[in-house]
Amino acid sequence: MTNYKILDISYKKLSYRRACVFGSIYVGEEICNSIKNGLIEKGDPIVLAEIAGINAIKNTSNFVILSHPINIENAFLHISVDYVNYNVFVYCFVFAHSKTGVEIEAMVGTFAALLTIYDLTKKINPFSHINNVSLIFKDGGESPIG
Repeated sequence: MTNYKILDISYKKLSYRRACVFGSIYVGEEICNSIKNGLIEKGDPIVLAEIAGINAIKNTSNFVILSHPINIENAFLHISVDYVNYNVFVYCFVFAHSKTGVEIEAMVGTFAALLTIYDLTKKINPFSHINNVSLIFKDGGESPIG
């Protein structure tokens, strides 16, 4: 029998935690032009991806089992379109005073934004692909990276 449990963080002290995650989606020329000209039928994928990312950050513990709910103090996404190479880049930043890190929240926010872009543009090209999702930095707590 295997036991699963949420990890005990009751002994940890609160510390200021930050994380940034990067991801991209290759969408192709037609989608880039459609984004540029406001022709995406369901709405602006950049604005909607930012909203989806923030909503996902706030609800991470509902998606990632055994993760702790965290009071997020600040979160934002920076999304840009590369009209030359036909990529959309997502940077997701999360901040909190917490006993545990916020990198999972930043990853969930990044993926939610990328999946939203895919969903809103799949009618034009269902073969867009998500690339390079990775932790850029995290700090606070015991294991800084970056």
